Amino acid sequence: MYVRSPGAGGVGPKRSAPSWVGAAGNRGRTDGYEKVSQVLLNKWMSRIQRLAGLKVTGGIHILRHTFCSRLAMAGAPAKAVQELAGHQHLSTTQRYMHLSPAAKSAAIRMLEGTTQEVQNGDGLETTKISSP
Repeated sequence: MYVRSPGAGGVGPKRSAPSWVGAAGNRGRTDGYEKVSQVLLNKWMSRIQRLAGLKVTGGIHILRHTFCSRLAMAGAPAKAVQELAGHQHLSTTQRYMHLSPAAKSAAIRMLEGTTQEVQNGDGLETTKISSP
């Protein structure tokens, strides 16, 4: 993963790298991006978790779950989520797709007839049916 360095690309004077880049610098890169290590990403995640009042693990793998889950809750077709996540098998993608209680409640409301299903690709969109 790479992060754009301040002053890169010939725009303005080249400034020293911020503290979050690390002492190694860009290690000879010519595209203006600094290499970000796994250790640094874990430190960022730990800080964010601490600020959010969450259990601090520092692990960034949870972002894959968040990505897949948010796509699923937004109504993205499972096949699209699979391809975007780079999974070979749909069963792997399904382990990453967690639904919120609100999404589950919306699915039940479909059975109760309070929403209308509109076919959209291989996914479903729902719209509220207004009462006369």
